[in-house]
Amino acid sequence: MAWSPDSSRVATAGGDKKLRIWDRDSGAQVAEAAVGTNLQDMQVGITWPSASKVISVALDGRLICWEVGSGLSMEGIVDGTQGPLNCLASDSMTGNLIYGGTQGSIAVTPATGASMRAMVGKGIQHLFAHSKSYAGAPETRVVSLDDCVRRLNLETGELSAPVELKEFVVAGGWLDAEETMLLLVSGKRNFHCVSDSLLWTKPNATERRATSAAVLGGRPGKLAVAMEQPGGYVEGVASNEFDIVYFEVADATPEGIVQKSVLRKHVAEVSAMKFSPSGEFLASGDAANKILVWSLSTGTPTLLLSDWSFHTARIACLDWLPGGRRLVSGSLDRHLFVWDVAHPEKRLQVKDAHKGGVTGVAACGETSFASVGHDGFVLVHVG
Repeated sequence: MAWSPDSSRVATAGGDKKLRIWDRDSGAQVAEAAVGTNLQDMQVGITWPSASKVISVALDGRLICWEVGSGLSMEGIVDGTQGPLNCLASDSMTGNLIYGGTQGSIAVTPATGASMRAMVGKGIQHLFAHSKSYAGAPETRVVSLDDCVRRLNLETGELSAPVELKEFVVAGGWLDAEETMLLLVSGKRNFHCVSDSLLWTKPNATERRATSAAVLGGRPGKLAVAMEQPGGYVEGVASNEFDIVYFEVADATPEGIVQKSVLRKHVAEVSAMKFSPSGEFLASGDAANKILVWSLSTGTPTLLLSDWSFHTARIACLDWLPGGRRLVSGSLDRHLFVWDVAHPEKRLQVKDAHKGGVTGVAACGETSFASVGHDGFVLVHVG
């Protein structure tokens, strides 16, 4: 329930899927409106921000705006998501923020205009948006926990027929500069190239199961795949070699992906990786709270920075701001950090950004970025 600004009336909304307005002095109901008849139309929250406006929240995450006069009329709906959010993408061409959650819903929040929502029905695992150079129709690709890839139309909210992989997708990215083909790294050591269908598979592409991956399209492109530690023990001690295999991508064929080197420095499972926009750097974060930055400016990758370890829990996500010199990190410790490669000693912390932990970050401007978390919130940070 919520009081009107002058405290003369009160609004109530509930499980009967209706909104009601009551007069304080008489105790009589003066207006009533039904949201719908389905389970998701149940109302779970309400606020009365101005004399003529009431906003209610539906079970499925919709914000419903109501005009209050002599009666009640629905003025508009802002679609959203319900429950924890797993992933986030920023589409540079349209300005959209796209985010997906454990309930299988995807929300699109444009820079201008009305938001929209799509339902997959399975938890959303990855979202792949486009850069400003993309020439196609506005869309993003969605990978869900049914091991399928779908195309989401950012103008209509329609989802394409699924492309079935039948393998858990660890990570991926655009393989070509035109951003028409996705390279996906699976938990079964395979690489898959997907467009509107499965184009090809490279089996047994890595020695061990992947834990994270990063892709940078173009020619030559770049691919980095982090692997789990080797099995077995040496003199009773488990290996702490959590290797990153670095590939160069000459063309969009299985044979065009060629291993160049192995990066060894992490002593815990690598949980997030991201190439800088120019491909000059690779950032990698692990389960022991450490963030490393590798220089790729020469033929052999070299460790540039290894002392960024102010997080206190597993690194969950990384992204570079457009200039390629500042890195944003999110962790299960709830905090965000902004790091500067040119000034490693400087850092900006956003404390307690998301209760339950940060699950996704994405640059959405020259100096701004967005974040999502287990608390179900989407936050935009400007600085």
